[in-house]
Amino acid sequence: MTLLLTSPMAFSNIEVDALKLFAWLESKYPDVLGTPEFTSSVLRTQGYTYRHYPETDISLALFGDQFYAVGGLLGKDVISLGTIENFVAKSVTDISNIEFTLRAATCSYFVAKNIAVTRDLSTDSYLAAKLDVRVAADGTCKLLSNSLPNHDIGSFGIDFVSPVLAVPAEVKISSRPKLADMASPSSFTRTDAILLNGVKLESLGPNCFSSTDEKALCADANQPWRYDPRSGGANVILDAYFGHTEGTGLYHYHGGPAALFEQFPNIDSPVIGFAADGFPIYGSYFTDKSGTLRTANSSYVLKPGSRPSGIREPGGSYDGTFVDDYEYIAGSGDLDECNGMTVEGQYGYYVTNAYPWVLGCLKGTPDDSFSKALEPVSLPQTLMSNYTSYDTRELLTAAALISEHARDRKRNIKVFVWPVGSASREATLEDRQYMAFTPHFVTMTNTEIESLLTEMLDWIDISCPNMNSSSRTQESIRLRYLLENGGDAATLGVPCYSAGMGLVAATSETNFDTLKYIIAHETYHGIQQDLEIEACRDRREANEPNNSRWLAEGTADYVAKSVLAGMDGGLSLEQRILKDAYLDYQAGETQMSTRQGSAALLLMVKRGELDERIILDGSMFWKCETLDVYNDTNPIISNAKTSWFMIDEDTSTSPVTYKFSGAAFMR
Repeated sequence: MTLLLTSPMAFSNIEVDALKLFAWLESKYPDVLGTPEFTSSVLRTQGYTYRHYPETDISLALFGDQFYAVGGLLGKDVISLGTIENFVAKSVTDISNIEFTLRAATCSYFVAKNIAVTRDLSTDSYLAAKLDVRVAADGTCKLLSNSLPNHDIGSFGIDFVSPVLAVPAEVKISSRPKLADMASPSSFTRTDAILLNGVKLESLGPNCFSSTDEKALCADANQPWRYDPRSGGANVILDAYFGHTEGTGLYHYHGGPAALFEQFPNIDSPVIGFAADGFPIYGSYFTDKSGTLRTANSSYVLKPGSRPSGIREPGGSYDGTFVDDYEYIAGSGDLDECNGMTVEGQYGYYVTNAYPWVLGCLKGTPDDSFSKALEPVSLPQTLMSNYTSYDTRELLTAAALISEHARDRKRNIKVFVWPVGSASREATLEDRQYMAFTPHFVTMTNTEIESLLTEMLDWIDISCPNMNSSSRTQESIRLRYLLENGGDAATLGVPCYSAGMGLVAATSETNFDTLKYIIAHETYHGIQQDLEIEACRDRREANEPNNSRWLAEGTADYVAKSVLAGMDGGLSLEQRILKDAYLDYQAGETQMSTRQGSAALLLMVKRGELDERIILDGSMFWKCETLDVYNDTNPIISNAKTSWFMIDEDTSTSPVTYKFSGAAFMR
């Protein structure tokens, strides 16, 4: 592998993690690496994101999330070091309503864990979208998506064929695509492309002209007089993004949505997705040979005259209602028959404002993973039902950001949020029998309580089909008692292994920021419970007291504050943790629990004794490590438990700042 120096380019998600990885290694091995050529940036070339160290002639590089090293003492042969997740936790990014900006043509530059919250305007409901882009050891890019976009769906008054649902999908694309000897036509057996928000693109519409049924379904891609789904005559219901659902609830596009790229740019349009053959799909703008920035023009034109008339012919003028109304005339526009062209040595497809809109065919060989005949994949979801007046979009964003931190998550999580008033009375023995919470005044109506309870039980029925009737009855009694007595719930329950169930009651004293924190905190407990082996749980519960409880609460506090610092800005993660721990200690709250635990964890991270990665991605809870590794015989743990509170407050700054004292690092 030859690493060529290039100029730093616009930031992408992989660069955030590359900087994090390289900085971590530089702090661990300063004498081995030396000083980097560029201390605040990384470089890109040939699909690699890398950093060079001139003093030692070592280069560290990421190809997507595959990590490599070469040069200097390491030798001339490239060394594979596995994935980035072995060293640092991958960032989780909220891409809700963003426009893409990166024009890099190789899929390895788009490795990321992305989430978004989309609103279905037709039903006024919110859904969490997710897209996880990875690179395998062979260089193939794998995209895991639940097929939901990063923008709102539908419109008020629009009725799709079926409600929008999360439909898990997995596709693979080559990071080194090649042009084929012959173009591949669009097909009903295959999806044409996937865009960088995780939504698939289909060029063909489902209907053709028929003398007996004007808009008959036709599965043969070569059948004549197929309606163009973008034409008004097709009567296909599309939203403002040229998308709609099919019968399964799968949302997909029939064109390039303008929401994904700048519509009046001053530079060439970015990559917004990849076709099934691995070649990039760009927005509409490029710089032509004269140096003019303009939209790319399709080379398809309407045929002159009128269509033939007859039993199987629609008649009328060639007006774009049917795909067959168009013919390709080479040179009439900028693009070839597949709606692509080569710019500066790179072939790619372009979004156009005329037929074929995005793809006319595929110039390369489509990957088999785009076949519609493949078995569906499993992809855990994050959902929410919110009965408070607080913004569902932001609450669900907090939950989704947390849940996607997990490195190997299997469980679906749904968080139920509802309002209660102030505390109403002391808890009775009966209260303690059915709920571990304090009774509050009930503020929901009976109708709302019944509606919420129905949703909860429906979630259990869907998620836990093997639950016996007795357990289901007990769960119903417990949940009804909780709702009808205003329990101030803040917990993540597990009705069965395959599902996590967040129960969060917002009291009249709970402000929005606190509610977001509680939801984030409890969602992280869902990650812990998902990753924990049942045998470890049994050992933990049979051998209390141990460190497992404060480690669980401390890590949940740590990651919740990390996510909220990213969402809200203001105080950094470190300042949030140290401030709360300092105030707790000053108030005499010294028992190892939530804030004390997160401060102890932060101290171990800053001492270099604990990798932050295992906190952020939940892998601390794999196997039985909270019992076997992080116990009191471990001097690192016992030291942190006796020094987490060594925090100095600096009142001379605005706002007041906090830091661990020198003594905390000397113990």
